[in-house]
Amino acid sequence: MSAGPEGLSRAQYKAAVDHAIRERRTRKVLAGVGDDEAAFIARVRECVALAGQTPFHFARTDAVPEPWRMVFVDASGLQALGEHMGDQLLGKLPKIFAAAGCMVHVTWVPEADAELAARRDWEHAAATAAAVQTLLLAAQARGLGSYWCSARPLNGPRCLEFLGVPEDERYVGSVFLGTPLSPAREQSDGWSGKLRDKRSSPRAWCRFVTRKDR
Repeated sequence: MSAGPEGLSRAQYKAAVDHAIRERRTRKVLAGVGDDEAAFIARVRECVALAGQTPFHFARTDAVPEPWRMVFVDASGLQALGEHMGDQLLGKLPKIFAAAGCMVHVTWVPEADAELAARRDWEHAAATAAAVQTLLLAAQARGLGSYWCSARPLNGPRCLEFLGVPEDERYVGSVFLGTPLSPAREQSDGWSGKLRDKRSSPRAWCRFVTRKDR
């Protein structure tokens, strides 16, 4: 059997990828950057670069063909953003901001022409969502916790103004990244995604069609 990267066998490579997909989960409360902020930032940069390997169908511009746009905000930037947003930082967002090591704000660029928009914008949005999933899996593989957040204030004027996001870009979400809590603190302080334990079998949402079915 052919070898995978870094000397892994193909079976080991598959197992590592499968493990990252299965073990990734929402972690709304994190533990900051950990003991080494420079190493943390380096890992996040690797994740962002890997997200850029996501496939997309149509080039948006000659200079930047990818449909997605991302803004990286470190822990100090999150503190400043929170102060700028003021009372718009609602609900659990203050605690999420305080506990995360960074945030990656993700948008995509729609077509200006109405005819092109009707044919292509859904592909731009789908590709950008796929790029977020690539980012999440890359983070999981590097031992980082993640939370794909779509809270309305993060697509509001104060946040967009602070981040310098153009008005015509469309919001997909804000990915908070950081060091995971210990298992004990996960139990007491962590908030996980509500739907993880409600996932159904592929038989519930996928039909398999073969020649003998026709």
